[in-house]
Amino acid sequence: KGKFVSSNNKLIRIKQNMKDEILFDYIYEILVLHGQKLYKSGSQYPQFDSKLFESFQIPLPPREIQRQIGSE
Repeated sequence: KGKFVSSNNKLIRIKQNMKDEILFDYIYEILVLHGQKLYKSGSQYPQFDSKLFESFQIPLPPREIQRQIGSE
């Protein structure tokens, strides 16, 4: 439904105004690919870093390319 939850219960969702521009499956694959970069390490359990996420840039290719990435 366009929402993700991190290991320390941070909720990530696609903004309402972006739901027509970005596909959930594409975002999911991007987060799977780059997700470990968004966690602080050093403690027993890595913690999701909101500041890193705020500066994380997600490329926005055309929907057909997003669909292809999501399906592969």
